[in-house]
Amino acid sequence: MDATKEQVAAWKKKHGKIYKLEVTPVAGERVTLYFAKADFPLVSAYMRNVPTDPQMAQISLLKNTLLHPSQKELFQLFENYPGVTTAIVVPLMDKLGFTADVTIKEV
Repeated sequence: MDATKEQVAAWKKKHGKIYKLEVTPVAGERVTLYFAKADFPLVSAYMRNVPTDPQMAQISLLKNTLLHPSQKELFQLFENYPGVTTAIVVPLMDKLGFTADVTIKEV
């Protein structure tokens, strides 16, 4: 089930930027997910945990920014398709500047 326009408006008012992701796991149903923009402390915790447990780092970031659907539904998705965490995290991290186009040269 998708979020209502009213829900999205309320989330934007509370969280600022909101991201809607539509995911279709292999042989699965299309799932619509809404996430709030991760703040610096969440991204910092994510980066700290990636070297030791990348999967749990991704799950923690997604759990802490999830707006819709419920965490129960999100975890059911992860249980059915464990690799989907990476497929979801990558575009969210792109929105935070992890793939920013940066040019550097010695001057």
